[in-house]
Amino acid sequence: MLKFIAKQSYSQGFKRGLRRGFKEGHKRGKIIGSKGLVKLNLHIFDNYSNLYKESRRFAVKVNSASFKKYNPPSKLANQNILSRGCLYKIGERAVILHNSILSLCEDGWASVTPIILRSLLECFMSSLVIAQKDSEYMAFKFYVHDDLNMMIDKNIAEEIENFSRTQINQLLKGLSSTDQKRASKYVDDFLKRSEPKSYWYRPEYKDTKAILNLCTEESGMPEAFRLFSMSTHGTFLGSQLFKDQPDETDINPRPDPQSIKIALAVSSSILIEIASVRDQFEKLGLDSEAQLMRDKKLKLRQPILDSIK
Repeated sequence: MLKFIAKQSYSQGFKRGLRRGFKEGHKRGKIIGSKGLVKLNLHIFDNYSNLYKESRRFAVKVNSASFKKYNPPSKLANQNILSRGCLYKIGERAVILHNSILSLCEDGWASVTPIILRSLLECFMSSLVIAQKDSEYMAFKFYVHDDLNMMIDKNIAEEIENFSRTQINQLLKGLSSTDQKRASKYVDDFLKRSEPKSYWYRPEYKDTKAILNLCTEESGMPEAFRLFSMSTHGTFLGSQLFKDQPDETDINPRPDPQSIKIALAVSSSILIEIASVRDQFEKLGLDSEAQLMRDKKLKLRQPILDSIK
């Protein structure tokens, strides 16, 4: 899905005319007006902007469908409380990250979006792990991870430790008796650690590769994670991602129309899959809508490839 991005990093960029969406106020440290690169150039970005908006509407629709199906007085209200709660909070975070992509693109910071996209992929992987198997137990691990890491800190304030312990005990009560025993042992073993634990999903999954192996190679998720990790870690190539002219050094906002297209398309793609994981796990019946958007995304891919050949 994203093999072309590395090539894009070294391309000469967009040759046709582009109305710069930056206001004079940028150089004074503020923006005057409400329109940026995307809104001022809808003849270029319209299809990508539409997919971007549709993917957000789909995520909201999934959330609404979940509320209608599971919230009281529904008879299903007591099913998978922890895991549904996790997917709800992860979904909120995902939409916030998705929203920020457009803001960055509008203001000339498309080159920053790979860092946000990497965080969006983290949301996808957490959703996938929770939905895959042992959902309530894995949701418990997701919830308590930070609390447990704080509790093994010898310098932790007593009131913080007590609060974390109360939170954990409350979550334990929401588990079945079988999961409670397993989760209690996990907590006891964790509190014997001398060093914080980086990855909440271990030992069930060794690393991100093990999680991404749950996806097909055609999905593009494994490749996207490797690529955007370069940006997050600030490698040389990673720092040049999503710059239409990477050899041009400039600390100011820059029009990167090809990168904007990719950023909007990739963010939409990841958000669709995050929402789809929740849809399938909660059996909300919206998979056909997700597939329609995947088809639209595929139609946008070829124009990007053609323009950077």
